[in-house]
Amino acid sequence: MKYIGLDVHKQYSVACILDEESGELNHVRLNNLHSEFEKLFSGESSHYRAVLEAGRSSYLVYDLIKDMVEEIQIANPMKVKVIASEAVKTDKVDSYALAQLLRIGWVPQCHIRELDNRLQLYLLRHRLFLVRMRTMVKNNIHALVDRQAESIRRSRPYKTDLFGKTGRQWLEGIVLPPQEARLLGNLLELLAKQEELIKNSDRWINDLFQFDPIAQHLATIPGIGRFLALIIRTEIDDISRFRTVDKLHCYAGLVPSTSSSGGKTYHGSMIRNCNKWLKYAFIEAVWPAIANSYEIERIYRKYQRHKHANMAKSITARHLATIVYRLWTEDRDYLPEKVLAKTKHNRVAFTCA
Repeated sequence: MKYIGLDVHKQYSVACILDEESGELNHVRLNNLHSEFEKLFSGESSHYRAVLEAGRSSYLVYDLIKDMVEEIQIANPMKVKVIASEAVKTDKVDSYALAQLLRIGWVPQCHIRELDNRLQLYLLRHRLFLVRMRTMVKNNIHALVDRQAESIRRSRPYKTDLFGKTGRQWLEGIVLPPQEARLLGNLLELLAKQEELIKNSDRWINDLFQFDPIAQHLATIPGIGRFLALIIRTEIDDISRFRTVDKLHCYAGLVPSTSSSGGKTYHGSMIRNCNKWLKYAFIEAVWPAIANSYEIERIYRKYQRHKHANMAKSITARHLATIVYRLWTEDRDYLPEKVLAKTKHNRVAFTCA
C-alpha cells in the first residue's frame, strides 16, 4: 500500500509518496492536470490511498484523482495544524505530514460534497454575494445624500424607503453638483443592474426548490422562506453526519466559545471556526420568525430581558436550528400542533413539538 499526501495549490501540487512495504519516500511536484496525476498513479488503483487538505483547489484535485485511487480523504487544515505542527513549514513537510497521518489513521476528515451539491452551493452563495453587493451600493447612495446641502436633505422623504417608488422619484429629481450627479447616476445604474440579476436568480431558486422535498419541509418553519431553506439544506447536505443537534449548533457557529480551568468557566463570543453561510441563514431568519410566530417571539423576549439583545438573537437562531434538525430527521413539515389563542398582535403560536 502506498500513502500519498498532497499539498495542493492553485496551479500545482506537491505529493509525498510513502511506500509502506519498502519504506521508500518520494516527493513529486506536478501541475493540477489529469495527465500528470495519471502518470503519478500508474498501476493498480487499489495500491494507493490519498489525502489532501481542504482549500480553494481541493475539489479540483479531488475530482481529478478520485477514480485513480482506492480511497481519498480531505483533511481539516485547522486540525491538521494542531496535530502536526512544525517549526519549519514547506510544501514537502506539509505533504509528508499528511501522508503520515493517513498511514496511522489520524486524518481529521472533512465532509466530502458530491458534485451536484457543490454546484448548487456555488449558485446559492453567488446570490448571497449579489445581495451583499446591492447593500454596499445602497449604503453608498445613502452616504452621498447625507453629505449634500441642507436644502436637499430637508426635501428628502424620510418616512418612505429611499429605494421605493417615491424615494426613487426623489433621487432622480434632485439637482446635485455635476460631479455628484454623475456619481449618483452611476450608482443608480449599478443598482438597477444588480436588482435585475437578483430577480433572475430568483427564478433559479424556484426551480431548485420545486424538486427538493427537504427544502420544502424546512420552508414551513416561520422565518425560513424558500431561499433560506435551500441555503440551510445545501450547506448541511446530509443531516446524518451530525449525531446530535448540538453538533449542528457547533457547525453553524451558534454556541459561545468556552474556557474552563481550575473550577472557573468563561463563555466568550460565538465560535468563529464554523460554516459562516449556515450561520448567516439562521441569524437572518430570526426577525421574520419573531414577526410570524408568537412562540418564537416568546423565546426571544425571555432571553432579551436577562441577556444582551444579540445573545438573545443567537439563542433564538439556535432554537431554529433545533427545529430544522427535528423536521429533517423526522421528514415532515412544521406542524401547528400547539395553537395558542391569538394575541393582541393577531399572531398565532406554532411549535415543532
